[in-house]
Amino acid sequence: AAKDRKAKAPKGLAAKDRKATNITFLSSMDFNLPAGGMLQLGAGEIFGEIGALSASGDAGLAQHMRAYGEHLGIAFQIRDDLLDYLGKESMIGKPVGGDLKEKKFTLPLIYAFTQAPPKTRRGILRLVKSGIKRGEIQEVVNFVRDFGGLDYALAKANEHRALARENLSVLPGSVYKEALASFADYVVERSK
Repeated sequence: AAKDRKAKAPKGLAAKDRKATNITFLSSMDFNLPAGGMLQLGAGEIFGEIGALSASGDAGLAQHMRAYGEHLGIAFQIRDDLLDYLGKESMIGKPVGGDLKEKKFTLPLIYAFTQAPPKTRRGILRLVKSGIKRGEIQEVVNFVRDFGGLDYALAKANEHRALARENLSVLPGSVYKEALASFADYVVERSK
């Protein structure tokens, strides 16, 4: 039976606000992203919502589980972006700098571009857009680190982890709730 309780509104930006913010920010940068080049998250949101609805019929709970999945997915993607700069190939199971080699502009790099002086930014942009070579990866990693991209991205991953966990507050205490909270921690702290 559906519960009659009303859940508080989910934490974080509404989807339309988040998309508008991303588009505004990205369009202000000179990246020449291909049409449809932005990552679309959604599976975690949808499965969280379906699971909550099928188990309880509570629309408010479903919204929170959708928001949990959304923030968890964003935190996961940001951590994945960080591993491209911080990981070791043998540990993460993919080449370090792979996103750079594929000319992908991820959050750490985008943020560093916003902080760097124009001349420095142009040099790194030229490297990435022309197809970075193995020997140039460390130069870009240093750029991202020196201009705060790694710290900023980690802070954003932690922010989305916290928002995911906050959306669990509507659940009663249980081992399942603890597992969901622990999974959010794992997503941000993983090394591969």
